[in-house]
Amino acid sequence: MSQKLNTLNDIFNVENNKVVESNFSNAESKEKLTKIKDDRRLFIKGIEWKILRKEILKKLVDLLDIEVVKIIVDSWIENDFFQQINQIRDASPNETILIPIVKHKITSTHNPHLEIIYNGNVVHTINFEVNVDFLFDAVNLSFQDKKLKEIHSGECNINGEFLCENIKLLDVELKNVKLTGMLKLGEGIQIFKN
Repeated sequence: MSQKLNTLNDIFNVENNKVVESNFSNAESKEKLTKIKDDRRLFIKGIEWKILRKEILKKLVDLLDIEVVKIIVDSWIENDFFQQINQIRDASPNETILIPIVKHKITSTHNPHLEIIYNGNVVHTINFEVNVDFLFDAVNLSFQDKKLKEIHSGECNINGEFLCENIKLLDVELKNVKLTGMLKLGEGIQIFKN
């Protein structure tokens, strides 16, 4: 299956997702969200819970606007994945090096939150957690001048979960995802720490 995966939103697809809306109802019974529902300051202003709930669900799309390529490349750099590849370090600045990467896994966790503001002050915070695993079969990387310049698509499996106040909103499992095309990284991403 070939798929466009620019952000985590493309993986979780939360916009107008009935499963997410249904599971959010379970989160509404948690103490933190019950406090928001019962906060008369908000509702005196004419804001009804169903309107606020609808806005919270709309904001989920923004919470997942995290670039997949950034997650992957940051993980490779953070784990010194490239440090052992002397071929990249020793290449001349004009030389392009292609490096295949075999099976490996990247795990990423994100903790976004939404703030509810009343009279200029944060009166409530809703915490979310996003966990995603990428299991790659193979990826080809192109380097020039000690910078990662291109990621040539490969296949991967993706598993993830999206939680609100520790209540699962959505599970995803994507098998045999072929990341579309080749990702050109412009000037490139510096991979070696000085």
